[in-house]
Amino acid sequence: VIASLRAVRYDHRLAVAWLLKGAVVRSGVETLFGPSIAELDFESERGVIGLLAWQDQKQRAHGSQTVLVAHSTSEFASRNLEHAKRAQRHPKDLGKEAMFTALADKLSLPLSDLRQAVLGCK
Repeated sequence: VIASLRAVRYDHRLAVAWLLKGAVVRSGVETLFGPSIAELDFESERGVIGLLAWQDQKQRAHGSQTVLVAHSTSEFASRNLEHAKRAQRHPKDLGKEAMFTALADKLSLPLSDLRQAVLGCK
């Protein structure tokens, strides 16, 4: 057991939650997730988003709003951390925009439409 615990490696993934409004966003989310799926695993794509969770499917209905949580891939987080160090910026500040762009791509929505749908981000 001790050897197993020593072998654990930690990474610095980013996680971003968005509160979104609008039928266009809702339609894109429903198309991507389908009627009963709450989480999608994109880790094997080796892109920006590794896991995308549709919180509404987890029995947390938010009325006409949609809540999505994206977790970055470990590869993206590692690259983002290096870029942030070179730019002397916080990794969250650089990574959040890349994750938002990747979200728009996953939902097949123009970035400008998705930006207008954001009610909050954390």
